[in-house]
Amino acid sequence: MTGNQYNNIVKWTLAHADPETTKDNLAAVRAVMQNCGAAFPNGGISEVMETLMSDEYMGWQNCTYKQTQAYANSGIASIGIDGRRIIIILPEEGTIRRCITDVHGTAAEYIRQVSEISIAERIPMQFFSYYNVL
Repeated sequence: MTGNQYNNIVKWTLAHADPETTKDNLAAVRAVMQNCGAAFPNGGISEVMETLMSDEYMGWQNCTYKQTQAYANSGIASIGIDGRRIIIILPEEGTIRRCITDVHGTAAEYIRQVSEISIAERIPMQFFSYYNVL
């Protein structure tokens, strides 16, 4: 998948999801990951973070924030998680800003490029990319 395709999946999923789903950060991220074909752990946000940090969950790997952005740019599903919320990392492309306006209300808070995440927000975050090599 390319970065543009990944961006389109995120945009389409959040724009067409039930507004109730997009109010819940975890449900919105799960819907996007399902449409990306990325296995995603069950449980609450803290359990998801714990599972991903084990480095043993189905193709997910721990990355630096710069690596995560590079993976997202390549079309690989990528997230940042801090135990309270999850952010889907979007590719760095010129059309990103337009996609966010199509997304239901609070769901737009869950999608960002790494450059849009402040240093204070980044400090407690762990970054992961779904790179399932078969």
